[in-house]
Amino acid sequence: MLHHILQYLPTLDGLSKIAIFVVMLSVLIVLHEGGHFLVARLNGVHIKDFALGMGPSLFCWKSPRTGTNYRLNLFPIGGYCLMKGEDEKKEPDASGVLVSVSSHDDSYPSKRPLQRLAIIAAGPVVNIISAAVFLMASYSIVGISVPTTTIASVDSGRNADVAGLRAGDTMTKINNVAISSGFGFITRIEKSTGKTLHISYLRGKQEHVATVIPTLDGGVGRIGFTPVMFAVRYSLPQSASTSYHMLVDSTTSTFAVFGELFAKPKATVGQLQGIIGLGSFSGQFQDMGWGVYLQFAALISLSLGIFNLLPFPALDGGRAVFICFELLRGKPIDQKTEAYIHIGGLVAILGLMVVISCHDILSIIASHKTP
Repeated sequence: MLHHILQYLPTLDGLSKIAIFVVMLSVLIVLHEGGHFLVARLNGVHIKDFALGMGPSLFCWKSPRTGTNYRLNLFPIGGYCLMKGEDEKKEPDASGVLVSVSSHDDSYPSKRPLQRLAIIAAGPVVNIISAAVFLMASYSIVGISVPTTTIASVDSGRNADVAGLRAGDTMTKINNVAISSGFGFITRIEKSTGKTLHISYLRGKQEHVATVIPTLDGGVGRIGFTPVMFAVRYSLPQSASTSYHMLVDSTTSTFAVFGELFAKPKATVGQLQGIIGLGSFSGQFQDMGWGVYLQFAALISLSLGIFNLLPFPALDGGRAVFICFELLRGKPIDQKTEAYIHIGGLVAILGLMVVISCHDILSIIASHKTP
């Protein structure tokens, strides 16, 4: 049993890619919680804890100026910004009597509804802004690594090697259909798992034909080669325009997926990617260059922002709904009632994450078993 589990553990190279993925997620979490932190501080709210990760603290530093505990926790997934009054703890007053801190001027519950709404919305908004910044940086500063139709290297023993393809060969056609770009060539292979492809290529001035059958690897079809890449950098207006259209398209797609999740949960859950699935794909994006990886980070940041804006208990959007009810009613909803509703929502979200993670693991194992 142990042998079967160990064969799916990542190699050293895989571990380095996972480490880069964890760092990227940590940055997105810090940006999200930093949004809450900044707007809370601007509104005079005392921050008790600002933490990266969950579980027991590995490191804690208390600011002598603000009294905020900055924590690095054991499990590097998630984080939180705990504001005064959120945990409903009582503290002794001047006479030593325990009183609720909710009435203190620097507590979160003491702030006006619109102030609290701004604090809650700040996290997702920062994630969405960060997505735009990452996209523009990927296009105008780092540059996008674009694949050509020429092969840089061939993996020994893989399909391309067995079919006779070599470094320096330039692909011209697939099944007699001309190849217009490196992206088009790779996309066709990725979508052709188990199908026979006749690839025409030039070696020098002579044309040859190789017959290959892409096999499933990482959820897509592959034949085992690396293309020659070249970097393309956009001007600032081009990067702004391209980033805008990509954000609009990605936002529309993300809302469509979340809509399907609520409308058809059983059919949609299996199509979602959790942390494990995203970590698996992360390595593939890293292989394509930092420009493409910044786009990957941007799309995750955008999804994180949109997801947290959904009006579901335990999410920022769910908390915002309660504040909107307060504005309509003229008085807040009972804190304990709201807390119980958020706990129920958190349990539902954690259950969904477990289901998605199990699906991710089974998909990875299945892809490794495919010949």
